[in-house]
Amino acid sequence: MILPRGADMWTFQRISILFVMTLSILSCSDVEKPSPIEPPTFIDPLKDLPDEGDINFEDLKVGQRSRFVQFEMTYSYETKETNVTYLTDTLVVAITEKNEDHWIVKEFLTQNSISRTDKSSGWGTMIDSIFQSNLSLEGDSIHFYRNPEDWFVTFAFHQEQKFPLSLISDEGPENNSGLPLFSISNASRWTEYLKNYNHYDIVFPRLNIYFNYKEVAFDGWGYTYVYGPSNGLIRVAWVSAWTTNEADGWDFIPRE
Repeated sequence: MILPRGADMWTFQRISILFVMTLSILSCSDVEKPSPIEPPTFIDPLKDLPDEGDINFEDLKVGQRSRFVQFEMTYSYETKETNVTYLTDTLVVAITEKNEDHWIVKEFLTQNSISRTDKSSGWGTMIDSIFQSNLSLEGDSIHFYRNPEDWFVTFAFHQEQKFPLSLISDEGPENNSGLPLFSISNASRWTEYLKNYNHYDIVFPRLNIYFNYKEVAFDGWGYTYVYGPSNGLIRVAWVSAWTTNEADGWDFIPRE
């Protein structure tokens, strides 16, 4: 190449670099930009099942399904007050099949749950999961469990749970809040009862509360289940032994 008059070799190198960069930019502009990744198509796991209403432990049927909204709770040890924040995830817990000695329960997040589009949510890769558990009525017990080969983590049941079917009598402790226990002092399992519980302007005359805090003795979790024999689950909550003033969980959404 013949250099312009008065140009030195350094000038020539700079011109060459600019020329190559220009060609690179022009070639990149012709490359098609990748299309945005579409979220997985939502297929309703219950689309072929009749809607048999909310779950009723005293009269279970295939097709029963209850809906829940996710919440976060923060407890103040100074004021003794609990702040509740509701999120935009909706959970469905449904009876989908009847076997000889147990029922099949499926859990999934609804199509419009925010976690399906917000990948930073706490559910991570679980957002599109359909969890399956077993439910059996054993004497006077409600038993949620999974097959031995399955890892027992679901949206509502982080471990196997077994609690009384019948309503707790007045001889048991009375609870007037329906809140989880924000403490790790009682690493055991016990039941209480709740009277005239107002939930979304619906008053439940009497409910059970089952606490399973055995794991907190090993820096694990404490679980709370508020429920009624014919009302199904009303609240599910869990508290970590590491952050005992915080709880996460699900609140039952009554039908309109």
